[in-house]
Amino acid sequence: MPRSVLRLALLAASLAATACGGAPDDHRTLSREEADAIRQRARQATDGDREMGGEAVPPPVARQEAPPGDPPPEAPPEPTTLPEAPPGHLVGDGFGPGQREAVLDARKAVAEQIVASVKAQTDTRSSEENGKGDQATSVKVQTSTAFDHLELIKTLGVVRRGGADFVARAALDRAAAIDVYTREIDQGRRDLEALVPVVQQGIAEHDTSVLLRTDRSPSHLLAEQRRRARIIEALGGSPPALAPAGLEALRKPATAARARAVVRVKVEGATPGLQRAVLAQVSKHLSERGCRVVEQGHGLTKGGVPVADATLTVASRTHRERDLDWVYVGFELAMKDARNGQGVFRHAALPSLAHGGGVNPAAAEAAAVRAFKLKLKATADDAFRGLTCQ
Repeated sequence: MPRSVLRLALLAASLAATACGGAPDDHRTLSREEADAIRQRARQATDGDREMGGEAVPPPVARQEAPPGDPPPEAPPEPTTLPEAPPGHLVGDGFGPGQREAVLDARKAVAEQIVASVKAQTDTRSSEENGKGDQATSVKVQTSTAFDHLELIKTLGVVRRGGADFVARAALDRAAAIDVYTREIDQGRRDLEALVPVVQQGIAEHDTSVLLRTDRSPSHLLAEQRRRARIIEALGGSPPALAPAGLEALRKPATAARARAVVRVKVEGATPGLQRAVLAQVSKHLSERGCRVVEQGHGLTKGGVPVADATLTVASRTHRERDLDWVYVGFELAMKDARNGQGVFRHAALPSLAHGGGVNPAAAEAAAVRAFKLKLKATADDAFRGLTCQ
């Protein structure tokens, strides 16, 4: 303990004794208890010094109070106007109860402007080509797929309107979108150039693994090129060349070869009733894609005709619950070329696509067939997108 602090403590104790009425006595000897108490108070007084390395602890700084009358700082006001789009952008506004809904609606508004313009071009050109507006020779445009680069649509801003509604503004840089579709057309043209000798060989060898696949069909690939070109035109650009030389001359022979093709189907699995029902529905959707379907063993094919062998496997299971019988139905269709065994198409809806219930097994199977018919109809376009016979 520092001696100066101890002396101060002893002096304070002496003064305290004097103040309490005791006579000052320079020669008075402190008792052990009094000396211990003085040392304890001195030790407490120096604790803070030791903790701070022997330096005095500064007194706490008083908090500065704001001068009276000064207002507290205000939060920045929410924006009330939407920013203008830069030049060369396609703009759309959207509305919704939340910011996310408003932004999605704005992006949709931009895409729909492109869709409307492309569809107008399609309808006009179709009418000019045949005088009747026959859509069979034109590119059919679907709203959900006409503009497939939604990532290029950027949000400019979102503001609140009224108590809870939001308004968003989105914009598409026309030049950036034109550049993306131009590069896709260039790649598509290179793909078509590489495909020409493959299709020529497929026609010569009646190869259904080439002729019946959508991704190897000159007509379908050229239609996709035209769709991209019309989007570029809708955005105010000029598309590059769509196809290599010689492709147009190949389209008609390839289409004629596909039209002669036959799909021979063998059915396996499940009950005979479910086999017949599933085969009927699958054959219907194959026919809608231009395919001629015959059940294996029930039809003969002439030489020189492209033939694909397909195996239709029907899967089913049953169980009983709460006094009702239930039947679950699924299927797999695997198709390969009859001559070289190369794969043509495959689609699986396993373990089940639909189910139905009834008071007995027969009623349950009938209900499952009805449900299967509806479910396949709703999913057929996506399920059979990779196959074409027209």
